[in-house]
Amino acid sequence: MAVLVIVGATAVGKTTAGVALAKRTRGVIVSCDSRQMYRELIIGAGKEGALTQREIRGVGLVPSRRLSGIDQVGVDLFSIKDSVSVKQFVDAVVPMIEGLLAERFTPIIVGGSGLYVEGVSGLRVFARAKPNPKRRAELEEWSTKRLLERLVTLAPERVASIDFKNRRRIVRAIEIAEAHQTLAAQPRTPRWETKIFGINPPRAKLYELIDKRLEHRFEGIIAETRALLAEGVPAQRLDDLGLEYRFANRIITQNEDPKKIKAELKFAIHAFARRQITWFKKLPGVTWFESVEELVTHAKW
Repeated sequence: MAVLVIVGATAVGKTTAGVALAKRTRGVIVSCDSRQMYRELIIGAGKEGALTQREIRGVGLVPSRRLSGIDQVGVDLFSIKDSVSVKQFVDAVVPMIEGLLAERFTPIIVGGSGLYVEGVSGLRVFARAKPNPKRRAELEEWSTKRLLERLVTLAPERVASIDFKNRRRIVRAIEIAEAHQTLAAQPRTPRWETKIFGINPPRAKLYELIDKRLEHRFEGIIAETRALLAEGVPAQRLDDLGLEYRFANRIITQNEDPKKIKAELKFAIHAFARRQITWFKKLPGVTWFESVEELVTHAKW
């Protein structure tokens, strides 16, 4: 039985396509998303459906969301107050997929976070470098420019994919590289028989989808960010999440103009989407479609 994978930029309808395929394959959606794994993030993470639980063989009860009669797992696993690595996520989700396969369900991996998708599917093997608190404290005193220069020297391939404004991830990447380990070796051998589909609309259509979704969610994201701050989530932690939470944080903590922030955020998400497409275009064996409808109608596995 093949594991299906759906990749693409933000807002293109990956989950919608996943639900449609799941209804035809006795499928379960497995979210591979760097935000949906956190319990406290809802609107900015694009979560839908009621939170329930699902029993998976060999794993037990796991959090699940119900989407049009289809279960979605890989969500609501950790607290936003914890620092969770990609490897920790992979270690939590891979047994779920193994259990679903044992139960003769079709796992459908859905995600726009490239490292998470590749880690779960087995296309990347993550370093096991232990945190070095002393070195980390030293690096945190450095400017972002100096950190990036150090990372370029140690692991230039990592610079192409890292968020330049996320100092926590830059420091961790340096920590791993200085331990003489690669962040992610790529054997290009998936864990299971895998069929990968991608959704890549024309650029103008992609921007239209992003802008429409942001208009729908914008006020809710601000309210959610305000609530997270009130619950004690540090502003820096929200800033590390990037995009919606980072920009909403500026409105709340720096009293910036919401209209101006929304316009800036649209362009930032456009740029992020372009990076996602560049990342996934490097994946081998992807069958690409321009829309959800085209994928659902013509995908074969």
